Amino acid sequence: METIDLLVRPWIRVDGTLNRRVLDRTLGAILGYIMQRPGLLVSSICERFAPALQPQHCRELVEILEEIRCVELQKFTNKSPKCGLFTSSNVSDVKLSNNVTITDENEIVIVEPNVNAIAILGQFIGERRYEEADIYQCPCHPK
Repeated sequence: METIDLLVRPWIRVDGTLNRRVLDRTLGAILGYIMQRPGLLVSSICERFAPALQPQHCRELVEILEEIRCVELQKFTNKSPKCGLFTSSNVSDVKLSNNVTITDENEIVIVEPNVNAIAILGQFIGERRYEEADIYQCPCHPK
């Protein structure tokens, strides 16, 4: 018996190899949603893809999009009181910062798409041709 570490992600197979088809399509779906609604919070994106993707997986995909420069991440730096019936706050008190870290919560991180985000993602994906039955194939049974 051998103990192994298993990273459970939708785009990683059980044997530890990258399932590039799943990665490319989930990145495309998330980027398409971000392009339709610029300025969304990461928590809103995670809610949209909720049953299919866990929030941490969604955040990781958004960070991959940031790393390949498809999107830019910003965060709220001040904690202003929420508006209510008996409280008031000025909209001018909102401050944004570009120093987003992995410890920042999804509720304060804003995602802005770049102008040429689709072209950048297209270059990242490249000219891959997927086989029809690729999803059913495993490395030990190629045919």
